[in-house]
Amino acid sequence: PRPEHSYFYMRWQNDLSGNMLSLFNTLMPQNESGERLIWQSPYSQYYRTELTTVYTLRLGKKEKHSIAARFLGGVGWGYGNSVTLPFEKLFWAGGAYSLRGWQARTIGPGYAHIDKTFTIPNQTGDMRLEANLEYRYPLFGNFEGALFIDAGNVWNIKDNHDSDETREGLFNINNFYKHIAMDWGTGVRLDLSFVLLRLDMGIKLYDPAADDWKGPRSMLKKGNYTLQFGVVYPF
Repeated sequence: PRPEHSYFYMRWQNDLSGNMLSLFNTLMPQNESGERLIWQSPYSQYYRTELTTVYTLRLGKKEKHSIAARFLGGVGWGYGNSVTLPFEKLFWAGGAYSLRGWQARTIGPGYAHIDKTFTIPNQTGDMRLEANLEYRYPLFGNFEGALFIDAGNVWNIKDNHDSDETREGLFNINNFYKHIAMDWGTGVRLDLSFVLLRLDMGIKLYDPAADDWKGPRSMLKKGNYTLQFGVVYPF
């Protein structure tokens, strides 16, 4: 789990669906919306791409200290037989491997508030941008500490409705940076050689839904911090 030397990696994922099926559209029935059906259900047609780059720099005596940085960007859109991405292909943020000041799927899109019609939070979007920076250092024995900062969000790229809630989540090149969520925090890790166990506390620094920079007095109030348990490094 703990690399011995500095390293860099890049991962580019692409997902293309529905184009072969679209060749047979004329043979398929349609619903009232004009979507072509297979077994009474519209098939999905979309493109989704995601790029992740990670650089970990080993420092200090025996290279036991390190600085790790990650940038992640992804976008997807439905076309042809689909208006949007399938639910399981939508982007989300938060959690132990993302913005650690928020629980998974509780942030965005844009500066939208959590949709409370769902029992379980499910804030998603067509696009995701995220950057993370983490300093890792030895404590004692097999324990390791960390200080980190995370920034990012998800957005929608299609305006399918005229509601205020939809516009809050739309990506706009002119002001998207105003809606980037930020958190910072600290963590402890236990390296068991065959697996690394991790406990991080993420503290909200900027919440775009509330347009609120968290000051020192409010950072540790209920709802402004989150404990995250994970296995292996977050990136």
